[in-house]
Parts: sequence; structure tokens; C-alpha cells
Amino acid sequence: MIFILSLTLLIYNDTIKNDKSQTNSKMRKTKKTILLLVGCVFLFAISESLFSLWQLKYEITKGSSSINQIKTAIRNQEWPEIGNKNKEAADHFQKASKILSRRIWLAHLPFLNKERKIVQGILDASSVSLNFWGSFAEKVFSDLKIKVPNLASLDENTRKNLIITLEENCQWLKKNKTILNKAALTFSSLPQSRIAQFSSYQNIARDFLSSQKEITDLLIDFSPYLSKILGTDGEKTYLLLFQNHYEIEPTGGLISSYGLITVKNGAIVNFESYDISKLLNKTSSGEWASRPIVLYVESAWTFASANWWPDFKKSGEFINFLWQKNNLPRIDGVIAINSPILEDLLRALGPTEVPGYPYIFTADNVMGVLEYEVRSGYKDRRAKEAKERKEVIARLAETIIKKTGQVPYAKLIQFINTIFASLQKKDLMFYSPDPQIEQALIGADWAGTLKKRKGQDFLMSVDANLGSGKADAGMDVTMNLKIDLRNPAKPEAEFKKNFAYVLNLDNPQFAESLYVYRNYHRLYVPEGSFVYASFGGQNDVEGGLDFEKEQEIVSAGTYLYLKKGDKKTLLFQYYLAPEIVDELEKGRYSIYLQKQPGTSRPLSIKILLPKDWKDFKINFSQAQVQNNIVTINTDLSIDREITITKK
Repeated sequence: MIFILSLTLLIYNDTIKNDKSQTNSKMRKTKKTILLLVGCVFLFAISESLFSLWQLKYEITKGSSSINQIKTAIRNQEWPEIGNKNKEAADHFQKASKILSRRIWLAHLPFLNKERKIVQGILDASSVSLNFWGSFAEKVFSDLKIKVPNLASLDENTRKNLIITLEENCQWLKKNKTILNKAALTFSSLPQSRIAQFSSYQNIARDFLSSQKEITDLLIDFSPYLSKILGTDGEKTYLLLFQNHYEIEPTGGLISSYGLITVKNGAIVNFESYDISKLLNKTSSGEWASRPIVLYVESAWTFASANWWPDFKKSGEFINFLWQKNNLPRIDGVIAINSPILEDLLRALGPTEVPGYPYIFTADNVMGVLEYEVRSGYKDRRAKEAKERKEVIARLAETIIKKTGQVPYAKLIQFINTIFASLQKKDLMFYSPDPQIEQALIGADWAGTLKKRKGQDFLMSVDANLGSGKADAGMDVTMNLKIDLRNPAKPEAEFKKNFAYVLNLDNPQFAESLYVYRNYHRLYVPEGSFVYASFGGQNDVEGGLDFEKEQEIVSAGTYLYLKKGDKKTLLFQYYLAPEIVDELEKGRYSIYLQKQPGTSRPLSIKILLPKDWKDFKINFSQAQVQNNIVTINTDLSIDREITITKK
């Protein structure tokens, strides 16, 4: 293109000179003819390029439209169309990619050539992913012709066949997942486009590919056990634990009520829920409880205190042990449900009425209405005994669970996103006594286990309310972490947790809190870490920190007492484990910060790097760097992972 333009200008200049000289009319005519031809070629090139751009925009627009039609097909239950629209979108993106590949002249313009490669990479990766899922959808949904208002309305045989079909075709996913992995890898290697429109689409496509990979891995991991989990080989019963985060406990909150849900062929066939008081006198293990529980709550383990370990696998195992010990109905797993999920589910499901109660529950009022009913509403309304006062929690949970099976397809994607977000926040956790299913749950990060990896630093701060009522409704908590790596041979850290027992009179939950807040706090760090100082905690009669080992992690425990209006800070100072020293020698530092279920607390981090780390990369987008000091202000609403690598 540049060559043609230059040639045109040269001929034009030469023609003008010859016009002035008037020496050779034949030569002048020849040059004018050449000029005309070159101009035509130039105009043709411009026209062809504009037409190609129009074609490119057309194919991308049509591909995007086909993706939107996938959602429409789900809403309208046009099941065969799901696969068709996936492949249709892939075809449009492939055509767009071919149009770009023919634009050879862009190679002479560095900026445009770079953008061409980025856009072409986006289109290629997207078309591979869409083709992949189109093929899978065709295998699963091609013969599904029925139309029902929601999944719960499917007849038993259809549900069973659909589960078996999904189970069988997940083996196809396993064989072909390398296709999707390559597309994701190609996409992740692309630099960010500097053209706003393409950059925006690139971000959407990146998230899409990432989620597709996660879903593929989940389906592959769980496909061998779908029949077991969903009950195509017989009824399965699961124990549900409803935990109140205003009385914070290690796995998310005090177990205030529980339920038993039975599924068969993927459908709920029975659900019963109860106040926790119905179990308290049945579940003593006959063994002494952990010392903090003995001092302030009860002498022996009971169902209410069985979630003492923040690793839900360990708590789940113990709960299952108590259940069996008391000859209660057989269960096939334990599911913890933390109260923040109620707001998220009601936001997705809409206003909800509970039979027998005069309330309409919404995302905005659910916690306040529950507290009113538990504190005084039950007296004025229907409950004959005080022990029934928490039954409303069980009834609401029962209603929500039944309502989830009736979610219309128009809201199905929003509802699924809500469930995945709750899993990420650990407001929903699972335990299975089946070792294979439990391993799949751990792999999916749905089991609430402690996530210590070899060579990686780790920190988790865990509170346990020791019989102080709903004091956590009035507790303002922030955290600070300082990691000093300036001496790589002896790195150390300082962790602060700041508590303010504020007079939160606007929160009705606060009315049930006690004047003195009793908390047992545990700091979890890698085995080999050396806690050399602790301040702010109030030791019990024996004094000193309590140390316990769980897997490759140790915990340092202490007590904290606050009166209403008080402020206190817990402080731990410790040397990092030897394995971290080994990683620093390799020019790498990584830490996994695990949230306590039921909490979402601000966290400020400062990492002081070794002096010779002049050039390094960090994976955390919120990080600010100045003078070899990394500063991060974030929260632990979800787990966080920070990795710094010396270049």
C-alpha cells in the first residue's frame, strides 16, 4: 500500500514537470495512463480494505449475536439449539479470523499489525472454545425435546436419563479438554489490546474462557460420581447445617438449626428442618471438649460445638461421627450453609413467603426479620415453647431450597452465578464420607479445607465466639500483615488483628450480645514457623499460647475479652518457616491468605523485599510498589494469593 502511494506521487510529480516542458506528448499520455491505472489500483485497495473491515465487523457482530441466542435457547428450552448456536458463533469468528489473516499489508504498519495479531488470537481462541462446547451440547441435549417450566418439573425418567447422559459424555470432555486448555493458554499469552473496543471484548473473552475451563474441570472431576451424588442408584440424604455468622465460629457461625434433604434421580423427594435444640441432648460424644469450650460453653462435645475446626473436612468428619454415634438416620454427606448466603439467594430468587409466618423475606430485610422472630416475634405469634423460637430459620431454609428447584430458565444463569459466588466465599461447603467424592470436592475447592501448598507461605486468622451471644454483630474487625524479607536468611512477619466492640444499636442482632465478648483466636501458619511474641490476648489460668498441629500447619491460640465500647489489638510476631527461606533463595515469595468462613474483613499488607530484588513481577493487580516495599489494601471476602518473583 505504501509502495503504491509512493509510486503514484513520483509519477504525478514527473507528469507535472513534463507538462511544463511540453516536449514529448506521447510520453505524457503514457504517464497519465499509468497514473490513472495506479489511482484505480489505489482506490480499489482502499475500497477492498473498507469492505474487509465491514465484513470483519459483520462477522464479529453475528458471532456475538449467536452467543446471546444461546441464552435465549436456554430460556425457551430449545435444547438442540444450544449446540447449534455455539457452533454458529464459532463459524462467524473463524470467518472473521480469516479476513484478518488476508490483510498482509498490515504487516508493514507495526502498531496495526500487533493489534491484528491480538484480535486474531482472540477470535481463534473463542471459536475453538465455542466449537468445543457446541459439540458437547449436541451430545447431551440433541435428543431432549420436552419443554417444562423448570428443572423440578422434569419427570423422573427424563431426569435419570439426563444425568446418565451427562455422566457418559463427560468422558468425551476428559479426552478433548487439551483443545480447550490450548485455547486458554494461547489467549493468556496475548498482550492487552490498546483499542478500547477490542480490549473490552478481550476482557470478557478471557473471563469466559477461564470459566469454561473451570466448568470443564468440575464436570470431569464429578462425572464419575454424579449418580452417587444425585441418587440415580438410590435415595441420598444430606445433613444441612445452618450457621449464624453473628455468632462467629470456625466454619462460619453457630449451628442454629439443621435439615435433612433427600434426593433421588436429581430431584428433592423429602426435606425436613429443625431447631438445633432438638439435637443438643442427643449428641454428646462422652468425651471432653476442647479446653476453650470446656471453660466457657460446655464440658463435652455436642452437635452445637462440633464445627470447632476451620478445616471443614475435619469438622465434617466429627459431625458425621457424632451423628452415627447417636444412631440417627443415615446421611451421605454434610453441607454447611452460612447465613450471608440467604441475602444472595433471596436477591436471585426474589421476595419469599414462608408458610405459617407473616413475613415477606427479601435480601434487604432477611437478617433483621429473622432476629425479630427469634428474639420476640415467636412469643406474639405462634410458638408455645421458647425452644421453637429458631424454627423460623429452618422453615425459611426449607422454603428457599424448594424454590431453587423451581427457578425459571430465565433466571437460571443468575442463580448458578450466585451459587458459584457463595462457594468462592465459603458460605457453602461440603463434606462427603466417600473418599473419592471428598477428593473431588477438595479439588473443586468446595470442601473448605486448609490450602497449604509446598513452598508457599500461609496465614489464616480464626475467631470462635465463646458463648457471647450475637456479639459479632457489633464487632468491627480489621487486620494488618507486615512481612519482612529484607534478611532472606531469617524472614519474619507481624500480624495484627484490631477489634472494636462498638455499640451498634441499629442492628437488632446486637441486642442478644453479652456485655463481655469472649473470643478464642487462632493464628494458622506453616509448620516450622516460630511464634516468638504475642500481645493483647488474655491468657487463661494456665497461661501461654495454645499450639496445635493440623496437616502441615500449626495454630497459635489465645483468648480475647472485650467489654462493650472497648478496643483491643492482638499481635503475633513470628519467623517464617525454613521452606520459605529456600524459596527466597530461588527468587520467589508466595503467600496464600485464607478467609474464615462467615467473615469478610479488611486486610492491609506490607511486604518489605530484599535489597537486591530491583526487578520483579507481582501477580496482584491492587499492589503498589515504592522503594522495594509492596503495599496492598484488600479484604478477605474470598481467599487471596500473592506471588512475587524476582526477574
